[in-house]
Amino acid sequence: GSATLSWNANTESDLAGYRIYYGSSPRVDKCPPGGYPKKVEIGKADTPDKPSYTLKELKNGQTYYFSITSYDTSGNESCFSDEMNKAIAK
Repeated sequence: GSATLSWNANTESDLAGYRIYYGSSPRVDKCPPGGYPKKVEIGKADTPDKPSYTLKELKNGQTYYFSITSYDTSGNESCFSDEMNKAIAK
C-alpha cells in the first residue's frame, strides 16, 4: 500500500528540506526522535508551494502514524507537525 502526504510549505529562506517520520503506533514526544521507528529524508519538495510525498511499500491492513519536520541549511530541525494517521486498505 501507499500513503500520500501533503503539508504547508516552510517559508524560511534557509530551508534545506523535510523529513517524514512514521510508524505503526503514535509518537511519544513532540520532537525527534519521538518514538517513530522510520524516517525518510526528502529534501526540498519538487513543488515548493505545495509539498507532498508518497510513501510506498506500506503493509496492507496496517494503520500508520506520520509527522513531518523541516530542517535548515545549518542542520537545525523543527519539532513534529501535527500527527496524521492512515489505515492502509487490504
